[in-house]
Amino acid sequence: MARHPDRQRIHPRLKPGLSAVGVNSNVVLVVEVKNKLQKRMIDSFINKRIPNFKKAFPQYNNYKLLGGIGALVVRDEVGRYAEKSGLYVLTSDK
Repeated sequence: MARHPDRQRIHPRLKPGLSAVGVNSNVVLVVEVKNKLQKRMIDSFINKRIPNFKKAFPQYNNYKLLGGIGALVVRDEVGRYAEKSGLYVLTSDK
């Protein structure tokens, strides 16, 4: 696994704490993975993690940002809430 060279220069309070980040020429995908997904985790991802990512990596501000959240356990209503919030939902088969 490669680490982005800018990762070392991030102020500790700005570290977004994401599970995965993927970048291509004009799109950046940020993903957070949990064991059991809850609505409050979705809200935290949208309201804290993504803004921290944007502050920590301003070079991606002009990129299209896609958000994804994954978990081993995702209740249907929580998954729908995440999708309605604009996130991709990653989970295992039932």
